[in-house]
Amino acid sequence: YVVLEVAGARVAGHLDGIGAPFGLKDRVIEIKSPISFHKWEAAHKTGDYSDPLMHRYAWQISVYMVATGLEAVVACVREISEHTHPRIAAQARTLLKRLS
Repeated sequence: YVVLEVAGARVAGHLDGIGAPFGLKDRVIEIKSPISFHKWEAAHKTGDYSDPLMHRYAWQISVYMVATGLEAVVACVREISEHTHPRIAAQARTLLKRLS
């Protein structure tokens, strides 16, 4: 959970995780469902965040990055295997339970 003061307002959010996936240094880990991830990937590649949900996601991830001082990894987990980073696996299991 992070809280950031922005222009006199408190912005609060729940982090999916912080970890060092894929051999990287610590990052904010944001887990998205497959559908959301594909929309996010398209918005990120084109720079077009006009979709209201993608606009919200961009702000959400930006706030987490500023609040923690870390870069972010946005992940989509379709399946969990022995190669899945433990923190990503735990968050993916939680997300998959909520989606099912």
